[in-house]
Amino acid sequence: MEADPEFARKISAALEEPSPAASSRSASGSITIDGTTMRGNQTIALGPVTFHNTRNVRLSLVGAALVFLALVILGVYGGARLVTGGDPGEEGAVTALSAAELRQVIPGPGSLPAKWTRPKPPEHVMGRKAPGLVTAEAVGYLMGDPEAEMSIVAAGFTDAGKASDFLRAMKKSNDPDGQAEKKGIIISMPKIGDELWAVTNPASSMYSGGAYLALRVGTVLVTIHGDDTDDQAFSTSRLEVLARMMAERAQQAQNGQAPTAYVRNA
Repeated sequence: MEADPEFARKISAALEEPSPAASSRSASGSITIDGTTMRGNQTIALGPVTFHNTRNVRLSLVGAALVFLALVILGVYGGARLVTGGDPGEEGAVTALSAAELRQVIPGPGSLPAKWTRPKPPEHVMGRKAPGLVTAEAVGYLMGDPEAEMSIVAAGFTDAGKASDFLRAMKKSNDPDGQAEKKGIIISMPKIGDELWAVTNPASSMYSGGAYLALRVGTVLVTIHGDDTDDQAFSTSRLEVLARMMAERAQQAQNGQAPTAYVRNA
């Protein structure tokens, strides 16, 4: 450095802190960040208010920014939930229902297409006593045609294990040789509820064709049986939407809510 005074001058100048440049901008109604980095003694000025560059201040500003972002999202999406749950029937409480609570799972006329009629109100049904079975309710509907019938049964059990055992027993009773899939009568369905089994009922000289479904959601077991019509097959156009409605109603009841799920077109 002694041999090269110019080099020494440059080193000395580099080690000196630069004097702050005067800003010609007005701080009123604006946001100004002094400097190009967030370190040292630099500050953040929000209009007439100055924040020193400390860790706590930085965290506070980040938090404020996140709150602002959340408000923007709520404004854009009209108050929609920022965290969404699973599909109905997949998550929620698993509780045993009383007879009164189970009856609410059965859909009334307002929960099904307008042209469908209910010849009589839901009935309390108790077939063979099954382990853990608390109560069962059933209802029948005419689907806009006196010859096209649909029935729903909802059974409540003391726990999910007993309901699952009963579903397996029903499958074995309806398909004792386990050949339903090889016979081509299994209906392919998406995942609805905890367990589901659906098959077609071929038409015969005594009975019209249709479909049968058994569905478990927690402690509730639902069966749906319907006839085909001349216009459309019950198994392909109606079974899935009805199953989704019943899965949601069963889950709502176990969550302690009044079941509100409905179907308008089926």
